[in-house]
Amino acid sequence: MTISVDVQTKVYDSEKEAQIMKNILISKLKKKNWRVVETGGLNLLVVITHLKRVRWLKRFVIGFLAGRASVKAEVTLKDINNT
Repeated sequence: MTISVDVQTKVYDSEKEAQIMKNILISKLKKKNWRVVETGGLNLLVVITHLKRVRWLKRFVIGFLAGRASVKAEVTLKDINNT
């Protein structure tokens, strides 16, 4: 099965995280024997809508009370007919 992966972001200054997410998704899909292509096949679109970061300094200074990082995203899976 073939699939194309596109990860976008609506969050300011989060292009690095979007690229990391795309790389992780592609890696996991390949482990499940999916063939990842630029276009064609199924299309997986992920749009990051919220990103909460926890900086290393904050984590170091106040430990677990710094909270957890989190990501919220809208995910759309379409077939070749765009449905």
